Amino acid sequence: TNETIGQINFETQDSGGAGVNAYIKAAGANTSGAAYLAFGTGTGGSPSEAIRITSSGGITFNGDTASANALDDYEEGNWTPSITAGGWSIDSTVSATYTKIGRVVHVNVYTSITGTGNSDDFTMTGLPFNPASNHYAIGKVDAEKVNTHGAYVRSQPGTAHFIFLNSEESTSTGRTVLDGNEFGAGYIIFSMTYFV
Repeated sequence: TNETIGQINFETQDSGGAGVNAYIKAAGANTSGAAYLAFGTGTGGSPSEAIRITSSGGITFNGDTASANALDDYEEGNWTPSITAGGWSIDSTVSATYTKIGRVVHVNVYTSITGTGNSDDFTMTGLPFNPASNHYAIGKVDAEKVNTHGAYVRSQPGTAHFIFLNSEESTSTGRTVLDGNEFGAGYIIFSMTYFV
């Protein structure tokens, strides 16, 4: 069981809501030594837990104590796209950024390719975190020079690679992976959100 280690109460005295209306509390299990810090708010002398910083490092909200629901990471930064198949090489990258909140990663990229393509699947890599092993994610692509309508990017499960595809707009033909020779030199812009 959890026992309170220490608590700071914030109390009001006015007639409309007298009593403890907020608190900061440290509590923990006396057998394991693990402790958490909770913040409570409310009115009328009956505050309830609003935020908890768990002993394992995550944050839960509104009295939720399940570790699986804890927000345990926030990060933002830059990443470096590169090409692994399909010819071409990166000419320059204007921007390649990411934001990670818990298991969700959102990436944006504005890069350009130079050289020549070939008949291999055009494949890029460099995602800042590998997508989950059972997860695909897609995003719309703005490519300066590509010989198809509706190109989109798709992450690959468990790897930092991503490929480019287009729909055949047919009930009898599946989508097509774009080869390097279906692109021309120019910019490639896309954003994508995926789970890790």
